[in-house]
Order: sequence, then C-alpha cells, then structure tokens
Amino acid sequence: MALSKFEFNEESINYFHESKLIPLNFFNKTGQILIHQKVNASENEINALLKFRDQGIYFQDSDAHKLKKPKRYIPEGLSDTKLLTEETTHTMVHDFTDIFSELKSSSITSISAKKMKNTVNDIFQKFEKQSDAMTGLVNILELMNTANADYELQAAIKRTVVAMALKTRGMTTQNSKDADYMAESMNNLMVSSMLCDVAYLKMKMPVGRKLNSNEMEYIKNHPIISYLMIAHEDSIDPIVKHNVLLHHRAAPIDGTSNNYPTKNIISQKLATMYQEYSKNPDKRAVANSIARTLNDLKQDVKYDEDINILALASEFASLTTDVPWRKSFSPVIACKMILNNSFFTYSARVTREFLDLVAVSLCDNNLVLKTGDFVIIALDSSTGNPYFELCKIIEISRLQSRPSVERIGSVNLTIKKEPKLTLSGFDYKNIVFDKRNAKYNLENDLTRRMIYVVDQELNPELFDFLNNKAT
Repeated sequence: MALSKFEFNEESINYFHESKLIPLNFFNKTGQILIHQKVNASENEINALLKFRDQGIYFQDSDAHKLKKPKRYIPEGLSDTKLLTEETTHTMVHDFTDIFSELKSSSITSISAKKMKNTVNDIFQKFEKQSDAMTGLVNILELMNTANADYELQAAIKRTVVAMALKTRGMTTQNSKDADYMAESMNNLMVSSMLCDVAYLKMKMPVGRKLNSNEMEYIKNHPIISYLMIAHEDSIDPIVKHNVLLHHRAAPIDGTSNNYPTKNIISQKLATMYQEYSKNPDKRAVANSIARTLNDLKQDVKYDEDINILALASEFASLTTDVPWRKSFSPVIACKMILNNSFFTYSARVTREFLDLVAVSLCDNNLVLKTGDFVIIALDSSTGNPYFELCKIIEISRLQSRPSVERIGSVNLTIKKEPKLTLSGFDYKNIVFDKRNAKYNLENDLTRRMIYVVDQELNPELFDFLNNKAT
C-alpha cells in the first residue's frame, strides 16, 4: 500500500470542522488505520485525528483523486475583500521613513507632525469609505511582508492600521456619530500609534527573547521618553501626547496589573522636569505641555478608549513583526497570546472587541478559536476575587469572545510575577472535574469572560494532557 503524507493547514482544518467530513481513509506512517472516511464526522472524531499531526497522517495514493481543494471558508458575516492596497503601505513607508530617521537623531518638527497627520487622515478616509470596511480583511500583515522598512517602522504601521480598524469597527464613543469629531478622534489615535514607541529609536534595546527584571524596568521608561520627544511640538494635539505617555496603562486597576509606568513614577518625573524646564525660556513649550499632562493625571478615568486600543494594537504589531531577537508569530498565535496575556493587561472590553470585530479579519478570515478548544473562564464572585473554570468550546461563531462552552472543572491558575504578571497555565494534576458538565452561553452570561486558551504550540504538555484526559 503506497502512502503519501497529508499536509494539514488552517484551510484544510477549517474545512474538516465546517463540513464535518473525513474525505478519505487516514493512516499512520506504518499503514495502521487512524480513521475511516466519514460523512457527518463529530468534533471529537476530527480532533482525535488531528492529535496525530505531529507523528504524521497519511493517505493512500490511490485515493488522491478524492482530495479536492477545499472551498475557502469565510465566517458568516465577513467578506474576503482586502481593505488595504499596496499603494496604502507604500505611502506610509515612504512618508514615515524620513520622519523616523529624523527622530533617531533629534525631535519631531512641525513639518513632520503635519505630514504625519495628513498621511494618516488620507489612509483613514480611504479605509472608511469602502462598503466592506466593517467586514473585510485587514490585510496589513500580508502587505508589510514585502515592504522595505525597518522593524520599528513596520511595527508602527501595523499598530496604526490595527488601531484604526478596531476603533472604526466598534470601539467608538457616544459622540462618534458626529463625522467631524470621529475624524479628529481617529486622526489623534493614528498619530499616537505612529509615535508611541519612538523612544525605541534611541534606546539600547535588550536582544534576548526573555527579559529579566532590570531589562523590563528599562523598557517601562519608554512611554515617558516617547512623550518627551514630542512634548515640545505645539502642532501635536495634547490628546496625542496624553496617549503616547499612557499607552501602556490600559488595565482598569494598578497594583495587580501590568500598567506602566506607574502614576507615581510619571508624576514625580514630570514634576521634576517641569521645575527645571519652567525656568528656561527655550523650554517653555515643553513646560506648558508637562503642566497640562500633570493636570490630566489627576483625573480618575475608569476607561480610556484610545489607550486601550493602543495597548492591544501595540502587542499585536510587536508579536507579528520580525525583530533581531526573535522571529514573528503567526497572526492566529499572536491573537491567542494576546488573550492569554489579557487578564492582567487589558480591560475586558478591549479584549472582547478585538476578538469579535478585528482578530478574524487580521487572520485572513481564519478563526482564532475553534470548537473543541479548551479555555479558562474567569467568573466574578461576590467577594471580588474571580473563580476560574476550565471549559471546552462546544459552539463558536466569528464573535470569538462569546462561545458556548461546557464546564470541565475548576482550576487554580499559576501566576508568574517576573518580569511581569503572567498567567502561565495551571496545575492540571489538581483539576477538580465537574461531573455535571454544565453548559454556558457566554453571549448571554455577563458574569463570565474568557481569559486563556490552551494551544498546542504555546502549551504542548497541557494541551496533550487535556486532549487525552478531559475529552
């Protein structure tokens, strides 16, 4: 019996799940049958087959004629329209290359600030006017793969486009029906996206993939440095300066979150600089900017839309960009990493909006989460301390944050504190399994939110355990 290896990819896996079809007999490399051809295959049967991908899954050469190129799957409610063009990315790379070069050796000028504002405004206008702006592919990763730009600029452009798409698709304020207000608000967000990490152009960045505590503390200074590189320029909107300074302060609380720098550090450093700059007539513009910022910091803002968008868009852009110390992650893996990092880093709202409105479009219409995935759900309690449940997705749509799930049991999460707060999984040996197999629809249950997904690439040991023991 002549066998050939079957090459699984996202399209074929989606096709199996959506069509519920095993198109032919599959074998291991020694010719032992793994599963027979089957119509109306269950999710468990498909997942059981996929467990053997690492060892290799084979089919008979004589069955090759049964393999048809699966029809491209498009989640219901989305379209395959590519919303960005090569001209778009060429314009951004061309216009911003000189500005970033300027920032490496000096500070931003009024000419550069105006150019940046005009460029991002044109990009937004072209994006917003398309009929499929809310449902089409946000194909920035594909376009940037061929762009000739340094990684700092690549990340900035990706961050700007993701932020634009996220705000356009749903994270809008009550005043967003006013077209002029929306245009101004969007422009401020996009300019903030381009400028929020410009400190990296002057900082000596760590080259290791894993940061130690000292390196993390060094990096935590970059929002202040980025702010000071633009604070002097009166033509930059104060909202942009505010966003740049606070763009890593998305979580609603301090202390048990990854917000940085802390409010105390920001206030102390800026107050010291204000005292120094206010005495120097040449630094009057910077002093005035700092004075306004210090006043803004006194406000107790529970939710800042633009800062939440910037924080999440920054992580996605970073994860999907090649940097000197690591290769980029695929967009699907990047989205899963963002979810797994969300509990201590982002508000529940921005995570939900990202998964529901933008993530699938950034992943070439591939679902990030699928039926059969194991996820951790945080359940609010009367004491204020969340309770964590291990669940299995039993039904999911393109609204990725709101699947129907089956409860497997309760878990105690493993939390790493250095170099930042991180959920590193849980002790699977101490799972308290639920024999009731309770089911919840997260679309209707606002007390529960998904905070973690167990992935074969990110959590191989835990993934294997759950597939073998908890199915």
